[in-house]
Amino acid sequence: MRRTQPIRVGDLLKTVVENNPKLSRMFLEARVVEAWKNLDPLIAAQTTRANVVQGKLNVWIANAALRHEIFMRRTELIRRINEAVGQAVITAIYVK
Repeated sequence: MRRTQPIRVGDLLKTVVENNPKLSRMFLEARVVEAWKNLDPLIAAQTTRANVVQGKLNVWIANAALRHEIFMRRTELIRRINEAVGQAVITAIYVK
């Protein structure tokens, strides 16, 4: 069916993402990694890598003391990341 009215690209992308749960999840996971980088400058400076797999945030930290602090504050960090993203995406943080 041909449309007679133009559609904004942003509206089209929003519709596609909302109708595709896997794609929606991928966008949310990308936002989680960005939220992690913006969470704390000290943490961001020491993070060598971060990714999300099945709702679990995996982060690689160069500093052992900071790794331990993140481990101890993981519940608070999960809450702050989920608030930044706007949905409960992260259920656990694994520090490596």
